[in-house]
Amino acid sequence: MMEYDEGLTPVEEYNGIFFKRDDLYAPYGENFVTGGKIRQCRDLIKTNLDYIREECGSTISTASSIHSPQAVIVSKVAEEFGLKSIIGFGNTTVEKALRKETLDLGPSSGMMSGDSVGNFLKFIVKTNKCKRVLEIGTFTGYSALMLASELPEEGELITCDINSETSNIAKKYWAKSSHGEKIKLKLGPAIETMEMLTGKFDLIFIDADKNNYLNYYKKSKELLNEDGIIIIDNVLWSGRVLKPEDKQSISIDNFNKFVHEDKEFWNTIVPIRDGLMIATRR
Repeated sequence: MMEYDEGLTPVEEYNGIFFKRDDLYAPYGENFVTGGKIRQCRDLIKTNLDYIREECGSTISTASSIHSPQAVIVSKVAEEFGLKSIIGFGNTTVEKALRKETLDLGPSSGMMSGDSVGNFLKFIVKTNKCKRVLEIGTFTGYSALMLASELPEEGELITCDINSETSNIAKKYWAKSSHGEKIKLKLGPAIETMEMLTGKFDLIFIDADKNNYLNYYKKSKELLNEDGIIIIDNVLWSGRVLKPEDKQSISIDNFNKFVHEDKEFWNTIVPIRDGLMIATRR
């Protein structure tokens, strides 16, 4: 067994493994597992135990890699409560449960950003070190939760919607997530909300009523940081923009052309799911 000075290096023994309590990520010697968050993990599971058993098949998922010490902590604590644990490669248990409830809504669930879009948004937040995000269109809160999961602890995500019913679903799951406190919901017409916002945003994600895309885009340019990014969903509209005939398709096609001709912003369309337009200042 490795010797240590308890006075200088606070550690905790747990099932034969030493965890450094005061630093989650800094390793302490070759025989030590990093991360002193045992009690925090235990309290989180206790608080949500009934929900995990009833809604998640008694399974805990951690979004860390298989080599991460966090996975060891979750696995060990899960055993205390008779739960299974798996390594999650993208979505947490809360995100998966939210996705399932949204899919159970039926045809309207198509308004939810899928896993491919959600994980792409997480990638953008992480690689661009975003701290403040604005989302236009909340629905059941899946994309908001995905975005918030990569924001730093002091990060902020403001999300706008007009539907209180679906927003209540969102709030229920945000409350179960450790990232939920980063999210602020603004109920009401998004354009009116945007007019009242102060400060700049590192990322603005637009996924709301398509006929207002142009208005959202113009206002987003005013709210965007100098190096910020605007992402707009559904710009391919199931391919109907190639030969637009209905009002919605024509509106999206006109919007795409407007952004393409915008001399202030560089843009590209990424063919993920229903098409993501990405725009940033030249």
